[in-house]
Amino acid sequence: MSAVAAGGGGSKPEANRKQTGSKPEANRKQTGSKPEANRKQTGSKPEANRKLDINFVAQTVAHSSYHLNLGSMKFNPFPIIHTQRLVLRRITFDDAPELFELRTNEDVMRHINRPRPNSLDDINALIDKITGMTEANEGIQWAISMHEDDTYLGSVGYHVINKEEFRAEVGYMLHPSVQGKGIMSQALAAAINYGWREMGLHFIDAIVHPENIRSQAVLERFKFKRNGTLGDGYWSYMLRSPL
Repeated sequence: MSAVAAGGGGSKPEANRKQTGSKPEANRKQTGSKPEANRKQTGSKPEANRKLDINFVAQTVAHSSYHLNLGSMKFNPFPIIHTQRLVLRRITFDDAPELFELRTNEDVMRHINRPRPNSLDDINALIDKITGMTEANEGIQWAISMHEDDTYLGSVGYHVINKEEFRAEVGYMLHPSVQGKGIMSQALAAAINYGWREMGLHFIDAIVHPENIRSQAVLERFKFKRNGTLGDGYWSYMLRSPL
């Protein structure tokens, strides 16, 4: 599922996935959602610098070796990725308040065919599920944060992996307060690069609602090509490995 501002769609609804119990209250560090004013904001980069973010994949892939086997991929230990401005890290229970805020934001979720959480317990169950998926090497989701502030800003990752066809579906979400700053371009570039170099993918897919113009623009910036319309009306995009 791909989402920026107004979300995309694609993966199975949350209700159809195996749920696990949430962590006991005593074992969870609960923090209030950080006010927008307390989040460290970074100014939008000049266009020349933001273009470098977009070309991050091509620059790094050109110097990579393509020898890893998708069938043997493992996400343990969890791969933390550092980019020029961002840290892509594991999603933890400390991120629950910010994740709840993102998943209940109508601007973000408008085009995402998933149920809205009703409480932090729902979010903690979702984090449990994401953790289980990663530990089973069935997919991976990174939390997006800044170098100077580990506040959860959004996520990017692969939630559907087809090992037989060497392909995976990428999804992403970003809080509206930090959109338009080149953050998702840099995060998605890092995730795509990881998919080519470390996972050995041949193809990366994305599913987007036809009215989600901003998400479509992000994909097209990375040369994703629209390759059809799914039965539910969502658009399918695909990117072929340059390796």
